[in-house]
Amino acid sequence: MKKQWNKYFSIIIAGVLAAIIISILVIILGNRNTTTHGIPIPTPSYSNPGTNTTTAASPVPTAMMNKPGNKPVLSENDTFAEDQILSFLPDGQASGIVYDSNIVRVYYDSNSDKFLAEILTEDIAGAKSEAVSWFESQGMSQQGICNSPVIFYLSPEVSQLYKIQRQTIKFNPLPDGCT
Repeated sequence: MKKQWNKYFSIIIAGVLAAIIISILVIILGNRNTTTHGIPIPTPSYSNPGTNTTTAASPVPTAMMNKPGNKPVLSENDTFAEDQILSFLPDGQASGIVYDSNIVRVYYDSNSDKFLAEILTEDIAGAKSEAVSWFESQGMSQQGICNSPVIFYLSPEVSQLYKIQRQTIKFNPLPDGCT
């Protein structure tokens, strides 16, 4: 009788431990940044004021998102190209995704009047290059890309990957050649 009781007790303890482990995994894995309906949700920034760099933990510098009215005047050609790009927005929408690939997703935010480019891969340079090439293929000049502006940020998955690997990266949210 005592052996049978020890067997049941061992099974109960194993079940309780399994439940605790599963609960811990759900809590850890459930606290990820997500997107809503494919629309990126920028997370708060911890960048130093006065710099254009950020870390993997801070996708979009808050200072860059909160600069209303600082948009330089676009050339006539760049204004036309921007209007063409905005025609890719879903019908009746002022904001939304205008370009989407496996490595970069470009979202136009009408509130800030900025293009937000979410990098979906570890190949940050490749994603930035693809986005800039796409803007250029739509007729936007390099100066227009800088002035629109286009702001890059790491997807939560890529940002998390760098955290897991304990890598700190210097990440410039602006396209190459922009200040």
